[in-house]
Amino acid sequence: MTRLTSVLMIFAVVACNDGDGEVPDAGTEATPTDAPTDDDSIGVSSCPKQAWPIDEEGHQLDRVWEFYGDNTVMYWMPDEPRAAFIMLHAANRDIMDVDTIEYEEFYNELAQRDIGYFGVTSVSAGGSWSSKTDPGNNPDTQEIANYRDYLIDITGLSEDTPLFVMGFSGGSAFTSNLAQQGLDMGWDMRGFKAHNGTPYVETPLASIFVAHINDDPESNASQCERQADLGYPTECHTYEEITLTPERFTRIPGISLEEGQVWFDEMVGLGMIDDSGTRLTPVADKDEAFYEFQAESSLPGPNRATHQLSVIWRLHTVAEDRACEEADFFDKQLL
Repeated sequence: MTRLTSVLMIFAVVACNDGDGEVPDAGTEATPTDAPTDDDSIGVSSCPKQAWPIDEEGHQLDRVWEFYGDNTVMYWMPDEPRAAFIMLHAANRDIMDVDTIEYEEFYNELAQRDIGYFGVTSVSAGGSWSSKTDPGNNPDTQEIANYRDYLIDITGLSEDTPLFVMGFSGGSAFTSNLAQQGLDMGWDMRGFKAHNGTPYVETPLASIFVAHINDDPESNASQCERQADLGYPTECHTYEEITLTPERFTRIPGISLEEGQVWFDEMVGLGMIDDSGTRLTPVADKDEAFYEFQAESSLPGPNRATHQLSVIWRLHTVAEDRACEEADFFDKQLL
């Protein structure tokens, strides 16, 4: 296989503005342009990479996990939130699904901008987000609306707080739908962010679409282009696969470089990667390879290592390569 280097490609970055940050009227034609960006150039936009492991700062320790009725929910809200993200988990999962290291990187960026976040577990059958477009007839929208009202009562969130939506996989499909329903209910919706899933509808708001090269990026890109045709700021990102290094595992809290080297060497020994960190395992065989590694690894918690492989191999998982830039993108929608 061709060796894939540590490069993030943005195959289509659609910035539909006139250069001064103003959002154009709906209907303005949007023309996608190629804008390759590598890891070194990301910092040009005043977005330094986060240190690893992520520090246990106050906004992480203060996050609340609780039950709202029978629903598992979570939130973090500053005293005076400038905005808040509604987080949508993958289908057939629950809100605990949005508690990985990759999400944490995005949360850190939101907290630095005084943007809160909250989420509920889908109440539709099987935990799959409902595609009904009538907010009064959509059980998931109603659950989110009720929880939003609850947070308005107990936190700094208000009726006027601008809102964004972020979702992954089945939650990604629901992002634009919920954003449109929020507009229909009179909420101050400002945008949405869809990871590795195709949103149901186009919605007149700013948006970011993230797809992975090994995870059906074509359908995501097609929907992103249709969204861009509405004339609002739209970014379409496709993440290329990157190589593994022992240092990658130090993203995991409590894992030293020496332990990362052990995991790296074990993966080389099992033929999952070569000694340069390039993937040898066919994507179709990844589950079997992960199972074998987890069964034979000499260190505890080997599932944490295989999760990192899912991220860098661009399998079906969240990756926050551009957390700072994307937080900046949404921050501009508050101006």
